[in-house]
Amino acid sequence: MYSLEYTKQFALPKGAAKAEKPATFKVAEDRLVVDLHGAIAKATLQKKGEGNWPASVVLRLHTSGMEHFEIVAGETKLSGFVQSHGTFRHFSSRNGVQQKADDPKRLQIELKPKAAAVAIPHKGFFEITVPTDLLEQPELHLSWIDFYR
Repeated sequence: MYSLEYTKQFALPKGAAKAEKPATFKVAEDRLVVDLHGAIAKATLQKKGEGNWPASVVLRLHTSGMEHFEIVAGETKLSGFVQSHGTFRHFSSRNGVQQKADDPKRLQIELKPKAAAVAIPHKGFFEITVPTDLLEQPELHLSWIDFYR
């Protein structure tokens, strides 16, 4: 069993609408998919009771950009962002140290639908696969900012 607490959506620009369903999740086979909405927000995903997380935990960030994304699990903090223009590139750091592209413990971020270039606003979502070593913790604390205005 899992719980998802959408803890805070910060002030939005004048005229911007809050997401109707800021965060939802579903489990299918051995994969947990979490859909996150909101321009600037936080959420906590929690594993309840005994047992393990599914083999794969995927976060879908439905925002028009990804200026900052962070997962904190126990003593580990992963941060990442996607450049807001040009060729699709993302960057990831673990506890403040930038990770190499081939590091298996790096945030894996994909643009959906796939696109060779990023343009703000993006019309799809960002799909983030949580590194499996973070799934040893019972809670994942998430925070994100779509893009600075």
